[in-house]
Amino acid sequence: GCILDWMVETLAGISADERVAGYKRFTVAPQLPNEWDSLNCRYESLYGEIAVSIARAGDELSVKLTVPENTTCQFRLGDTRKELGSGTYEFTCPNVPVPVEAK
Repeated sequence: GCILDWMVETLAGISADERVAGYKRFTVAPQLPNEWDSLNCRYESLYGEIAVSIARAGDELSVKLTVPENTTCQFRLGDTRKELGSGTYEFTCPNVPVPVEAK
């Protein structure tokens, strides 16, 4: 439904490259809300499961990302940019700006 799509596409930031079918190539650009300490999302694509886990630690975010076999992922978060092939990755993204709440 609409809420699930919003959570996958906006919060987890998982989006397909429209030029390539079935999430063969996709982007992960998560947006962790200020009030949240962590986020876990799994999406079943035609090539297998895309999984994103994020945890806040001060001004850094630790990330665990699974990219299915025979696919590529462009990861973007803060100043971190990575082009990743199939596999599971764990890394830290430093200096991630924390969104300011609207008043």
